[in-house]
Amino acid sequence: MTTEYFGLPGSGKTYLAERYSRAHGTRLIEARGYFERCLWAFIFFCIRPRVCSILLREIIKENKNNALLLRHKVRVLYLNTIAKEGKAFFSRKENIIDEGFAQAILSLYEREIHVDELPVFAELFHERNIYLITASDAMREERIRARARLPRAFLGGDYHSRWFSLLEKNHSIISAWIRQNFPHTEIRNE
Repeated sequence: MTTEYFGLPGSGKTYLAERYSRAHGTRLIEARGYFERCLWAFIFFCIRPRVCSILLREIIKENKNNALLLRHKVRVLYLNTIAKEGKAFFSRKENIIDEGFAQAILSLYEREIHVDELPVFAELFHERNIYLITASDAMREERIRARARLPRAFLGGDYHSRWFSLLEKNHSIISAWIRQNFPHTEIRNE
């Protein structure tokens, strides 16, 4: 069984996943380095091509008009997600993924999504428990500042204010869909 943490940037997904992993002896899935990510992504693509194709098709469809974002999302979002899923697939322990399929869906859109678009992703959540992580806006902003790195910094400040607003809307839509359709646990991380 895989447990996935889902939340907005700065909500504490990685921190909570690491803490849970240490406390319960579960395996926190990480794919470090470009070679390891490519290897595990390739293996998972060979084993679950349909699942991998669903995510890749949506990334391309949604970002085909912006080459910079498309390249970023394929290299970072897709490769990281598929690599972690591949590594988890071969683990015999309970697995924890701090950013998996749900997080990928949140990050792939540059527009507000509609709940009717989400069922195409249902197959990605087979045999998965999802932890919905929330935190106050102030807490999330503080954590993001403390990291000293901003997601998608290469796109500039104007992009970020629009993107963070969009993420909040899409996070609400995806969270509601998950609540209605999949096993989940909700955690307020303050």
